Amino acid sequence: MNDGPESLEVVLFNETKVKMEPYQADIDMIIPPLTFDEDVTAEQIDLEGTLATYVNEMIARFIVGDVDIEDGWDDYLAELERIGLPRYIELMQEAYDNR
Repeated sequence: MNDGPESLEVVLFNETKVKMEPYQADIDMIIPPLTFDEDVTAEQIDLEGTLATYVNEMIARFIVGDVDIEDGWDDYLAELERIGLPRYIELMQEAYDNR
């Protein structure tokens, strides 16, 4: 196995890097890490967990046909509202604004 400068791993890495650089995200478009105070963190984590569980459940139900996406979409959106999506968005926006 050749671990020198011409090893296959090095060649593949360099070729990939050169070919992908033109497609990298503009630094101004990258969202910075967001920070929350302790009380907000607990609320944010709770909301995120509840929302993720519901979204994942509904994705599965839509896929297997347990819920028709056309008939169930409005109920899905209403449930997201009910379980806290607006508050979650508010917390995230506040953290983004305060960065």
